[in-house]
Amino acid sequence: MAILARSALSEVTHGIPRFPDDPKRVIAATVNDLRVVCIYAPNGQALGSEKYVYKLRWYEELARWMREELEQHPRLAVLGDFNVAGRPGRA
Repeated sequence: MAILARSALSEVTHGIPRFPDDPKRVIAATVNDLRVVCIYAPNGQALGSEKYVYKLRWYEELARWMREELEQHPRLAVLGDFNVAGRPGRA
């Protein structure tokens, strides 16, 4: 993950705070007065699999952290690859 900006980055963080995860999945930084969070969400694979359960926990922690970030940074942009798919047979 990377954040490219024309202005200097500040408050750069990696990973979701208080969640043991590979910090390469998330990077966040402030550019001027905009907080940018770039993510690469885990692939959940099959329903009920360990990876699927992990992905659900990961999203719960991401949502918790985003609520905290929004309180501190009213201008918040969340971007990236969310690895979200609909149910089979549905568009």
